[in-house]
Amino acid sequence: MSKIQCIACGNSVDVAGLSIKDFYYSGDMFSISTCRHCGLQSTQPKPLADKLAGYYAPEKYISHNTGKGGLFLRIYQLVQNVNLFLKLRGITNMGTPKGALLDIGCGNGAALRYFNRKGWRGKGVEPASEARRHAISSGLEVFEENFLDEASGASFDLITMWHVLEHVYDVPERLKQIRRLVKSDGLVVVALPNPGSYDALHYGAYWAAWDVPRHLYHFSQKSVELLAMKAGFEVTAIRPMWFDAFYVALTSEKYKKSGYFGIITALLIGFWSNFVSGRGKQGTSSLIYYLRPR
Repeated sequence: MSKIQCIACGNSVDVAGLSIKDFYYSGDMFSISTCRHCGLQSTQPKPLADKLAGYYAPEKYISHNTGKGGLFLRIYQLVQNVNLFLKLRGITNMGTPKGALLDIGCGNGAALRYFNRKGWRGKGVEPASEARRHAISSGLEVFEENFLDEASGASFDLITMWHVLEHVYDVPERLKQIRRLVKSDGLVVVALPNPGSYDALHYGAYWAAWDVPRHLYHFSQKSVELLAMKAGFEVTAIRPMWFDAFYVALTSEKYKKSGYFGIITALLIGFWSNFVSGRGKQGTSSLIYYLRPR
């Protein structure tokens, strides 16, 4: 059986694991390898970088959607506004004053626009050309990924990655780039799906947040702490994301072809997942990690 090295703890990991279908787009099959030491999981095989773009459909990938959609998209956007309020409140509660913001993987710029309206001086990075063009056309400063190497060091008070790090090939290198860019007293905020959540365990191979092969890594809390430490950060807080369980459960039921009854099931699973997370240590469907430079 072939082995790979865990990027978080360095231990040897079996490539074979849980088989997952790309329900969202291609229908291709992948597997999830799991490190028994730190819990980091990774998608196998990973598509080559120049092939991965073919697994994205911008008109379907909701953070990149730039036009009008149906009821589901409108509900998503309504919940997104509440989520943005909660995200900003969480950052404010961490004692971070308004200043220079870099939103990596900003998509169509929804979060960046919101933070700018609230007094931040924001810039964005977005690799998807269509989403980047839309963000720029709305008046935002958004750059390609090479900006991360070209920007001046220690120039941002806040760097955010909202469900982005799981899409990155070289996670340690990306965290090193961010460590160079954030100020010594700055804050880095990383939102990630949580494969240890109740809804992940309930749905198994149908869990929508596997999102293979677009999600290259699936992070345990321990693996995030190890990767952060190696890059010169300390995880100072971990907070829940309450709405994600409902969106993930609805999409998972869609993958299961549950019909209208699946909507009721998804709502129940979402509520129960959040309830269980408040009584244990596994956390909500997604988690927000707050990192400070060491």
